[in-house]
Amino acid sequence: MAAAILWMGVTGCFPPVVRTDLETLIANPEKFYGKEVIVTADVKSVLESPEEYKGRKIEVTGYVDYRGWRGFRAWHFFLSDEEGRKLRCYEGVYRVEGWIIPVVTAKRAARDQNPLTVVGRLEKSMNIELDYIEYEGQYIDTDAKPARFPLMH
Repeated sequence: MAAAILWMGVTGCFPPVVRTDLETLIANPEKFYGKEVIVTADVKSVLESPEEYKGRKIEVTGYVDYRGWRGFRAWHFFLSDEEGRKLRCYEGVYRVEGWIIPVVTAKRAARDQNPLTVVGRLEKSMNIELDYIEYEGQYIDTDAKPARFPLMH
């Protein structure tokens, strides 16, 4: 499996990634055929027109409201705008905490009250299942699972 993914990356078989707004995507869907489309949006637009965004990979920037994992079965945080509207962002791979880099990054963005960008798929439940986050120029793959090394006895 890993060899197949590596081969696809080397040979260029992955579709090109294109960012666009929803209006452009709806007006010219043929322009995006065969491409991985990331729809750029803000929290307000997603909450006001959820049916337009559900099932799509979206990119949203906002402020992190980090509350840990209580009240939800997976590691998550809320992304809010200046008016306090919120979307829940989560990583389904992890049940309590994600690997340390995304957790520390989300907590740092919350502490510093700086905007953080998320990319993921908006689900019917209005939660964003994360693919990656971007903060201060760093892209962090939230799906990555770090290698585990057994301790020697």
